[in-house]
Amino acid sequence: MVSEMKEVFIAKNGRPYVKDGNGKVRFISDAEWEQYKTTKEDRKNMGWLLGTIIVLATFYVVYNGGWV
Repeated sequence: MVSEMKEVFIAKNGRPYVKDGNGKVRFISDAEWEQYKTTKEDRKNMGWLLGTIIVLATFYVVYNGGWV
């Protein structure tokens, strides 16, 4: 169910919740909240990894390709 969530909000009482397309609010379980946070962190880490690989590959091509 977490894969369908677009964004998780935190209520004033500290509980995480999601809104569906109709604006209905549904509180989520702690397990779903942890899975959402883990997925979000994994995507962030994947972006850094991909960016680092691109930069390193560019340096490799530039310095070993005879352009410098």
